[in-house]
Amino acid sequence: MARITDLPPEIIESILWSLDSVRSLIAALRSCRRFYAFVQQSEKIATGILRRKISPDILPYVAALEASYLCDDFPDVILKLIEPRHDDPDAPSGESDESNSESEVELEDFEEPLDDIEGSLDEFDDFDTESSDSFPGRRAFKFDCFLAARKLLKMLYDQPSALVDIILPPVPIFDLHVVERRYDKFSKIATDFAGFAWERLSEIDGGVPQEVTLSSAEHDRFCRAIYRLEIFYVLYNIMERNGNTVYDWFFLRHSPWENEQMACIYHFLEMRFTRNTHEVFAHDLSQGIEYIDDVTMQHDYESKKRMLETTDGVHYAHFPEVLCGIEPQMFSIDYWRRSWRMTFADGATIITTKEGVLSRVLREEDKDHDLGPRESWIAANLGMRKCKHTNRAITLDSGLIVIKDIEDTAKITINQWLCVEKNGYFGFQHPSSGRYMGHGGNKSLRAKATELNNWELFTPREHPKGGYQLLSPYCMWSQALMVLCVDEDRKTVVRRNHGTTLWEFMKV
Repeated sequence: MARITDLPPEIIESILWSLDSVRSLIAALRSCRRFYAFVQQSEKIATGILRRKISPDILPYVAALEASYLCDDFPDVILKLIEPRHDDPDAPSGESDESNSESEVELEDFEEPLDDIEGSLDEFDDFDTESSDSFPGRRAFKFDCFLAARKLLKMLYDQPSALVDIILPPVPIFDLHVVERRYDKFSKIATDFAGFAWERLSEIDGGVPQEVTLSSAEHDRFCRAIYRLEIFYVLYNIMERNGNTVYDWFFLRHSPWENEQMACIYHFLEMRFTRNTHEVFAHDLSQGIEYIDDVTMQHDYESKKRMLETTDGVHYAHFPEVLCGIEPQMFSIDYWRRSWRMTFADGATIITTKEGVLSRVLREEDKDHDLGPRESWIAANLGMRKCKHTNRAITLDSGLIVIKDIEDTAKITINQWLCVEKNGYFGFQHPSSGRYMGHGGNKSLRAKATELNNWELFTPREHPKGGYQLLSPYCMWSQALMVLCVDEDRKTVVRRNHGTTLWEFMKV
């Protein structure tokens, strides 16, 4: 009978590659010396198993989180990995020359100078300065920590696949097992959170099915929010030392609904932690038995939360406080004017108008084909227009502008429009298509234009009876204004010289 140790290397390699987890690979290594020796020669196997198990959309966040743990203690390691010196014999070579060249593409772009390097260094002057010899070194070390965190975040969002190729291959197999266990834990949290959220929805709407099964895209979206939240907590104490870095290099790289996803994960975890206060502190007596008893004797959630937040070392980086006020900054023209030298703006164009800001902030994520979160955020935060004293709204239907009952379109967003401004006029953009309501020089309305020009401009005029008339220029060469009315078919929206239709704006 043939022994397993007599198998040819090709068969051993095939067996090891077929394993579905790094944990199984480690078990195989411990069971046979030859397996262990083989993996020592083929270190790609563990990384390959991890790549096969974790979605490509999540892998960059897995790599970024692993690297972020080193930023505060070993920033030189991160800086060396991200931008290795070509004359350094110890610099990581990557998996191939091709991947190596990919990871080094435009690394000079990372050298965007700070406006005031000395001023930025002064932000780190919180050390004890009794030893003048060690102070400059500590000061430079803290600046390296900040630089490593900034470069890591930039690469995460601008070159995610290159980040994976750089960070994961050098990680030892037993550390990859830790990475895998962390992913399994986050995946379980994502499933629990989805179940909890679905249970709340079913309480409100009895017609919702009792159980939910996440699609792969939905699961990735939840996991992505969890990883982003964890990266925030790991890097916050580095980023917050330099003014608005936590906003510029983290929050403003996300769409507003993606930041709200992180906030939802935060509140879910906070609720679970507070509910299990006794179990948590029973394993850590650093606050003392009396404190544990005080916490467990609190009768309601808010009282327990208040005690935990006022305890030294517990309330360190409060996510909601940091996130507070991010949306006004996100929709600020001043911010986007100064951000052109980063890679946040569309190409090399400097964003200087509110339309440009909306187009940038409300961009559709290429990797997120399910636009449900985007549409839900728009529905909850931006405007919709409807006929006064009716329950009907202006609706986009197959490219045509018509009137429909709101109840008929309650679960979709074709009757919701973004209100934007240009030269004192208003424009109305359909969120999903990005097209603007306008006309073609005649009485009909349409939504075909992708830019806000003369035929897409409107001006509201308040009516003495309440509500507004919506007026639009007759044509490019005329100063006359025409009013928006509902046609005789009580369905089509048209432009006329005179009309009685009044409109009101609703924030939804």
